[in-house]
Amino acid sequence: MTVYFDDSGEDIIPESLYEIINKLTNKCLKRHNKNEMAELSCSFVSVNEIRQLNKDYRGMDSETDVLSFPVPFAHSFTLGDIVICTSVAKAQAEKYGHSFEREIAFLFVHGLLHLLGYDHKDEPGEKIMRGEQRAVLHEDEE
Repeated sequence: MTVYFDDSGEDIIPESLYEIINKLTNKCLKRHNKNEMAELSCSFVSVNEIRQLNKDYRGMDSETDVLSFPVPFAHSFTLGDIVICTSVAKAQAEKYGHSFEREIAFLFVHGLLHLLGYDHKDEPGEKIMRGEQRAVLHEDEE
């Protein structure tokens, strides 16, 4: 599995976070029996950038924490793109009382599950997706 990173945003991303993301990607893809040759991109962006993407692609003129852009199945090795706003992630980490790294890991797994077809548009879907997030994030603790 290859994750291409773009950290040209406003915050410096620690190298350890890339390692965490790669580990979580491998866990998640193994759990879902996905091809190890798959690839995706993960971009870390500013509030202005994510707000513009949210407006352009979802019609919502507001900031958000993470966006996912799946690639159609015709491109079987490319799963898509995950975009994370580091400023929003920092604020949420503070709000929920956990580390920036834990918040980025959560947002990344959330985005990756969207690329794998999960959604939380309704209560049953949200319950399933949250269960998958917990399973991937806490697999080592079980």
